[in-house]
Amino acid sequence: SILKHILKHQSDTDTTSCQVESYGDESERRLIVTYGDMAWLKYHDGDFVKYPTGSSGSLLPEVYREQAWTYLKLSKSYYLKAVDSFRKALEIQTDDTEWNAGYAIALFRTEEVTTNLGVVLSKETEEPPSIKQLHFALELNPDDAVLQSMLAVKLGAYKKYEEAECLLKKALKTDPDNPHVSRYVGKYVRNHSIDMLERALKRTTQSSFIHHQLALCYKRKKIAEQSHKPFSSQSIHKHTACLKVQHCCIREFEMAVKIKPTFHLAWADLALAEEIFQQCLLKLPECDESLSQAIHQWSCQAWKRIHALNLMFKARTTTQCLSV
Repeated sequence: SILKHILKHQSDTDTTSCQVESYGDESERRLIVTYGDMAWLKYHDGDFVKYPTGSSGSLLPEVYREQAWTYLKLSKSYYLKAVDSFRKALEIQTDDTEWNAGYAIALFRTEEVTTNLGVVLSKETEEPPSIKQLHFALELNPDDAVLQSMLAVKLGAYKKYEEAECLLKKALKTDPDNPHVSRYVGKYVRNHSIDMLERALKRTTQSSFIHHQLALCYKRKKIAEQSHKPFSSQSIHKHTACLKVQHCCIREFEMAVKIKPTFHLAWADLALAEEIFQQCLLKLPECDESLSQAIHQWSCQAWKRIHALNLMFKARTTTQCLSV
């Protein structure tokens, strides 16, 4: 509608002069897209004259670029078309910084959608096309913070944490206020918080704070897994996966209070986690004998550890009272 308004109040000469003023040496290439849009509007308004054409159907790279960005902005269902359009543009002009960045973004988003739908693009050991393209786009523009943070997310999925976290630091230093950077940094931390905390525990094993934070991460993971579908409609394996995560959550809360018995918040979290664990057991449908035994064993072990920790806490509290 904006372009239609411009057409009514602006001549072709005005349009050309505006393009030259805005884009300088690139104005001629940009005009191809602008006049293409104008022609499309005139066609639909009935304001056109038919001419024979000998077009082969191939487009100039600027048109492919415009197509690609449009597809990328429309919806997820057009992401594959965006990938194809960027690829065609780059076949003609391989080293364009903007188009290589766009191609990387399109690949990244396409892989995200297919992963969420459960489609496997390649073997787990193989890197997806987006990683190679993001590396190439960053060679052309090393200071693009958005591309740096996107590549970090992808590398994290393949456990290349050192390179990923180095990129995140660069991205936050280059453009800390960019909302896209914040989004991808947050996604990386959310996806790999458990891995990051477990690596931290290897360096500091007796940190009650880190054990407590790790337990909270397991708690959030369990909530996220249960939020996809109502609990009653999930399979036995889904129930079991949630129970395993809850068991890990309880284990980390236990470690936190074992290291620091006066950690009252961790005690409260532990009591709640144990209560939820028992509720999950009651909701678990009938399953084979070996699975039932495993679950029962988890439950017994958890109760034994809780009882031992309670006794230790009471003994220490009694000792402190007597000393006073």
